[in-house]
Amino acid sequence: IGMVFQSYTLFPWMTVEKNIAFGLNQRKNKTKEEINEIVNSYIDLVGLRGFEKQYPKSLSGGMKQRVAIARALANSPEVLLMDEPFSALDPQTKADMQLLMRQIWQEEKPTVIFVTHDIEEAVFLSSKIYVLTQRPGTVKAEVPVLLPYDRDLSLKDTDEFIELRRKVNQLIELSITQDFLVNFTEWFYNVLIRISIIFRKWRERWQENYIYVQHRSAILRISPTGCFAH
Repeated sequence: IGMVFQSYTLFPWMTVEKNIAFGLNQRKNKTKEEINEIVNSYIDLVGLRGFEKQYPKSLSGGMKQRVAIARALANSPEVLLMDEPFSALDPQTKADMQLLMRQIWQEEKPTVIFVTHDIEEAVFLSSKIYVLTQRPGTVKAEVPVLLPYDRDLSLKDTDEFIELRRKVNQLIELSITQDFLVNFTEWFYNVLIRISIIFRKWRERWQENYIYVQHRSAILRISPTGCFAH
């Protein structure tokens, strides 16, 4: 399993090539020559040729995420988990990274689980979308993405893409509304329970005081002196 996080998780004291080679060096099942060959291939794949000797502080946000993706893919994972990896990027860089991700997926063919709040990004990248509810997160709907296998940014302007984006957006809005109603119902039920408990305690206390007052009144009526002692 490979993982690409939302934040930039590169080792700042390592160069680009050493960051990419980190996992391979830890596994100790390949020679130095094999590691160098793999690292160089992924440097070319993510378009960082010429930056392999640079440290993370010299890279832009998009370049850092390219290194993170290359580092994850260098270990040949069967599943690649990506937790909003492009959320901090500017729109143009994000679009470039989406195209790169499609290219990588077509060439490497890993199973990618991509978490995002960007509906357009989800539709463009995926072959299947799962809409999740709020806490606790459960699958609300499954949406197949029946769009062309080869995609470029012009796809986002097509009627099919816009309609699919609208469908996913409606599912999310419906999920939010239903979650609100469920949470409100639970909150209102808990309020009623608390009020019921408070009222019951108040009634029990009132009944105790009423019985005590009745008892005192009875003593006053039968006392020959008109008074009583505690």
